[in-house]
Amino acid sequence: MHLIEGAKWSDGEPFTADDVIFTWEDLINDPNVVRFGPKGEGFAISGVPSTLEKVDDFTIKWTFAEPFPKYLFYSMDEGDFNVSPAHVLEPLHPKNNTDMDYKSFADALAPDALPAVTMGPWVPVEYKTDELLIMRRNPYFWMVDEAGNQLPYIDEAVYQKGPSGVGRTLCTLAGGCDHTNLENPSSEYVEALTRAQEPDAEFIMNWGPEDLAFNLELNQSESLGVQDERDAAIRTLFREDDFRQAISHALDRDGIAQSLMRGPFLRAFPGGIYPGSPEFDKASVVYYPYNVERAKELLAGLGLEDTDGNGILNMPGGGDDLIVGMNTSQDAQESQFVGDQIVAMLETVGIKVNARPLTSQAGTEVNTSGEWDMRIVRSDDFLLPFTRCTNMAPMTPQTPGWNREGDEPRVLRDWEQELVDLITAYCKEQDPEARKELLNQYNYIFTLHNYVIGTFIGRKGLALAKRFENVPGGTPPRMYQWVEDVLMSEAIWTPAEEHKEQVRPNTLPVYNN
Repeated sequence: MHLIEGAKWSDGEPFTADDVIFTWEDLINDPNVVRFGPKGEGFAISGVPSTLEKVDDFTIKWTFAEPFPKYLFYSMDEGDFNVSPAHVLEPLHPKNNTDMDYKSFADALAPDALPAVTMGPWVPVEYKTDELLIMRRNPYFWMVDEAGNQLPYIDEAVYQKGPSGVGRTLCTLAGGCDHTNLENPSSEYVEALTRAQEPDAEFIMNWGPEDLAFNLELNQSESLGVQDERDAAIRTLFREDDFRQAISHALDRDGIAQSLMRGPFLRAFPGGIYPGSPEFDKASVVYYPYNVERAKELLAGLGLEDTDGNGILNMPGGGDDLIVGMNTSQDAQESQFVGDQIVAMLETVGIKVNARPLTSQAGTEVNTSGEWDMRIVRSDDFLLPFTRCTNMAPMTPQTPGWNREGDEPRVLRDWEQELVDLITAYCKEQDPEARKELLNQYNYIFTLHNYVIGTFIGRKGLALAKRFENVPGGTPPRMYQWVEDVLMSEAIWTPAEEHKEQVRPNTLPVYNN
């Protein structure tokens, strides 16, 4: 791969292969560094690690175990392989600095230590906790338009801190914000649709495919995050097919969907590949409908009985009450609504669930440690699976998120190994019809075993300022990435008469190098 020559970081330092190699060796492949995106094992092919080396300052060389693994390109994008500035981070890395450990390395760049060093079109220059982030144009940004004008066209981008996605949407409807992704049908959709039809609305609306789903995930890892005998017993139960099938039968999915938004916009969804996926075939789906009596039969068959008469099932052999935790998200309001209904539905079959809304930071911490029972997740992996191959099955020790490997080697159930084999073949296959057949075999096994339990399916919405030019018509809120990462935002412009007042006009990022 040849890198662009002459490009610079926002502080004026050259961008070279050294930055890529540092990111690969000291961030992606250092097991002690917690980061967003895949780790090194996510680039392995059939268990054989891929390698990356520097050829010269502007050339890098990949070596793979098999030819043309095109699917790995989706792990090399901005959201997964975030190239970091070696001249900033390398001196702080614990392997180069005896005064640093991995905790201090993770905290080394404080949110208010600005301006940050970036290759992007705008540079963070001012941050106020729980208020806003101001970004100003990068004077060293490397892209130009067809006439040779340096991008971006827009001088300033401002992010406001909101209480949730709902707050972001309300701000957009009022004209105070320029963009929101609509993901909470119960509190956003009707108001947004109504406001969009009013003549003074300052935004347009687009709708994506059916890919808005809030899934119920059960932690099926046998060792990661297991603290005591209670945790071990719960994980053993969660790994039972009959238990997950009972949970599926206990959920009134149509009731959940209609309670969030009346009408046909939302509908019941069993889990697995999203109906909006180009490769989806409904014939591949195994659906366990709402059936409380069948749920109770399955639970009784596992030895779960209410032996003390308090309305809660006891673990086999007259053990403790079956009480589990369920994490929802403070940022995704709909996850809390769905979670509350699941609490009531599982109580009907004798399972007590304690729901706990978590901040994004707290959620990240418990997900990393594996110390959770159930969680409500709005996942984006099941729309275009070929972009998320390692997330679809136990392809790496860290995936899938609901069955990660802990201190002990992970033992796959027979059908899990089938999923691994199918996804491996699917991601390598180039023939469209063969790919679709492999994915539908995968989806049949996935839904047959309730690997993840769906609740409802709908569509995400996009509200975007009308004054923005250079935005392709019909752009969905998400396909390969969220719209803010898909659009060439550096090429967006607005007519002069529609410019907004800048917060920090005539400001450039200044570094104390």
